[in-house]
Amino acid sequence: MDPDKNTPSTDLPTGRTGLYAVHNKSTLNLRQTQKLLDSLDTIYGFDLAQVILLISKNQISGYLNIISEKNELYGVTFSEGQIVQIDNRDQKTFIGQLLVNDGYITDQELKDYLRNKNVRLGQELIETKKITKEQLTETLFKQTVLRLTQLINPKSVQISFTHVKVETNEIRITYEQIAELSFDWVFSCMTDQWLNMHYFENRNRLLKLSESSLKTQYFPTYQKICDLIGKDLIVLFQNKNKISTLDNEVVPQTLLRIIHQLVLIDSIEFIHSPSSTFQDKDLVHFLKQLRTAPPPEKLNALLLFSKCTSNETEKVYEKLVQKLENIKCDLEIKNNILKAAMNFLLNPVEMQLAKSGNTPAELEVISIKNEAKDLVYQKKYYQAFSILKKLTEAQMKSSKIELYALWCLLGHALDTDTKVDQQILKNRLAKIRPEDRYEAEYFYVLALYHKYIKLPNESEHFYLKSCAINPKFKEFKIKQDGIIQKIRQVLKFCLPIAILILSQKTQSEEIPPPIKFTNQYYSYTVAPNFIEVAGIKLNTQNISAAIEDLNMDPDGTCHKRITENSELVICKSTKIDQNLQVQISNMAVEKKGTVILQDLNEYIEFRIIQNNKKFLSLKLRRRAIAPFKVQKNAGETTAQFTFLDLKQRKNIWNSELSTDESTFRLELINEPYKIFQDFKYVSENPVAEEIDFTLKLPKEVQFSYNRLGLNALAGYSSFITNTSTFKSTLNSAVGKGLKFLYERNLGENSSVYTNLILYSAIITNERNAIVVTNKTFNLIDFNLGYKNFLDLNWALSYEFNFRNNFATKETFSGSRIFEIDQSYSYSLGATPEYTFLETRKWNLITEISASLVFPQKTAYGQSQVGYSYGAGAKTTYKLNESRIYAGLNYEDRTYNSSEAAYKNKELIYSVGCYYLY
Repeated sequence: MDPDKNTPSTDLPTGRTGLYAVHNKSTLNLRQTQKLLDSLDTIYGFDLAQVILLISKNQISGYLNIISEKNELYGVTFSEGQIVQIDNRDQKTFIGQLLVNDGYITDQELKDYLRNKNVRLGQELIETKKITKEQLTETLFKQTVLRLTQLINPKSVQISFTHVKVETNEIRITYEQIAELSFDWVFSCMTDQWLNMHYFENRNRLLKLSESSLKTQYFPTYQKICDLIGKDLIVLFQNKNKISTLDNEVVPQTLLRIIHQLVLIDSIEFIHSPSSTFQDKDLVHFLKQLRTAPPPEKLNALLLFSKCTSNETEKVYEKLVQKLENIKCDLEIKNNILKAAMNFLLNPVEMQLAKSGNTPAELEVISIKNEAKDLVYQKKYYQAFSILKKLTEAQMKSSKIELYALWCLLGHALDTDTKVDQQILKNRLAKIRPEDRYEAEYFYVLALYHKYIKLPNESEHFYLKSCAINPKFKEFKIKQDGIIQKIRQVLKFCLPIAILILSQKTQSEEIPPPIKFTNQYYSYTVAPNFIEVAGIKLNTQNISAAIEDLNMDPDGTCHKRITENSELVICKSTKIDQNLQVQISNMAVEKKGTVILQDLNEYIEFRIIQNNKKFLSLKLRRRAIAPFKVQKNAGETTAQFTFLDLKQRKNIWNSELSTDESTFRLELINEPYKIFQDFKYVSENPVAEEIDFTLKLPKEVQFSYNRLGLNALAGYSSFITNTSTFKSTLNSAVGKGLKFLYERNLGENSSVYTNLILYSAIITNERNAIVVTNKTFNLIDFNLGYKNFLDLNWALSYEFNFRNNFATKETFSGSRIFEIDQSYSYSLGATPEYTFLETRKWNLITEISASLVFPQKTAYGQSQVGYSYGAGAKTTYKLNESRIYAGLNYEDRTYNSSEAAYKNKELIYSVGCYYLY
């Protein structure tokens, strides 16, 4: 493959090199196209897409004969570039059988039509009004998908093309339809390994996008790609135009598929330049593959690199030598590549495994698929996913397997209310094989997807379609939202208390962030005398000192340091040799490079191995970072950023960054690692704009929420009454009660709330030799509050409270017989809160309170203005849509009348949960 430039048609290379050297297929005349096709002979199944598009775009008529590795014969008939017939012995994909499957005709009608061998079935059905021309075209397209897609695989096929005149047929597949089908082939059939080697030597070459063809002839494909990556394709290629730089913007596996699709439809060109040659690190990567990959991948890599076909293995070494002679790189790397290639090519055992494919039996894949299907049907999604994980990437491309994998993901997300990035779901939908999109499972998965994205009507439509294809799916009814979910939806728009309704604020329009994030990463270097990983520097001659500096805890022969986002393990060794091996996620890598953190929850492990034993291990995970605040005046070249860790709100980075910068360093007090975050401005000219932006935080990390909660209470109470004739102190046993909470979010930094507490206890401790006649008391406490979040740590609440107060009243002077007397009080106070600890799952908040207690009627006269104070601590455990809560509060209320002084004390424990919505 060498698509650097549009090679002149008079000097077109042959073989696969020539096939991919043509930038615009329509520039070839018939003779040149026939010559190119004749030179191909044996090709990869993935190359069939390019061959079919080449014939179709050049509007050539004839027969394309294809022989698979199993000696199965396929024939594709073209009439002026349009497919009019697909020949295959597979009776399941005969046009007649497909029409029966789709319900257009019955089995008996099909038999009646086939009795007359001279009748063209499709034409007869149209003339007898059984089907329309459009329906027959749709069925022919379905046949094309079913018959050709199974050939788009990494195995070799033999092809030949015969140019003859073919009668035009009204029922045909056009070039535009084939181009759209090729999108599905690229994204659902082609493997990462094949694409990586296919574009291996083009990583540093300039890419030129054909904007005009994308916006006109291939606009549907252009829209699909933009939707898939969540950004404008043309803008993306304007900013960066090399694979080696673009893979920082788009997931590499997706990027190569996009580029290959653009190559197939002649909408991208590789431009040769002196700076676009191989780099040493690229050849080191190739060498590593020759040493570590399975035999089939080794052979595939050598064939692709040397531009040989699978029946030219005897020429591989010769062409490899010629290619390396023209590459400027380290001589030792060249010699090692040739040595590894020679050892492989001369090893009869490995070559036999390579040519046989060395893939597990198809029966094993079918067995795993059936087992996973049964588990999915039983809603055992985790077990099904565990089974599917056993399959290789190539095996995951088998029929229906990707369907079951996506079914697992959507089913689990709906059952557990787990949040899944919609971009991930779109990518997974694109991976489903074209022939699987006619199955009941596919429409059922679409029903789950539309249920997940809150489109119930579309979900019901696809569910009914799955049932129409396979009645068994009636057993898998997709439930609508239950009463609890509907109540939660209603509570979004109504409040139980009128005062809360009146205080609701209108939400301002959401402003898009001024920057977008790309990679989060750290660098590493492993040298003979020192190791540096994520900014941690180790002198291999004095490991003990490094362990002390990092405050690592001993654990047998190794030392560990575990923080919220990382796990570092260093094992002492008597001698550090120079043959250290480096691995990232169990894959061998170079001794100098970069580790990209991709998952917010799962760790990516970096390891250094010595003598097959782990010497160093560093596990890190990506952090959810957002620009909480960005401020910049128009015309200024620097902006003030406040970056926020969404999983740990106490992690804040304040930075002044130039508009030319695109990286900042993430620093945590308790972690010594240097992790970097890349970002880019959304605006093409950020200097010219004024930026004043505050992020609308996701629900999981907002300061305030709409929430509805219920807590169980337990506590102790004490009532002290002091007059001129007596003093009584009454203590209670453990009291029990309930607390109901409702809170309404008013914006990013404020909320209003109400609490209702119902509490009951009994007096057990009587002091001063008194007798209490009524020992049981019931407390009602009701409050309304307004909370304002001052910053990420501090909040201040203002609260109005109505409650019972308790005292002791003597039945008559000197009797020493008392009864509990209650009064009703109103108070107004303030409560500052401080978030003392905040982690990915837990938080700990401390608070103090002070209030004024308004006058009230008591047994010993009208009271004066009193006061109360209190302190407390509370913690929550964060779930997706709820919080588990626990708290401890102490309060002391003091007030006086003309004849007595009163003090009420309470110590209350609470535990419960509340739902966010």
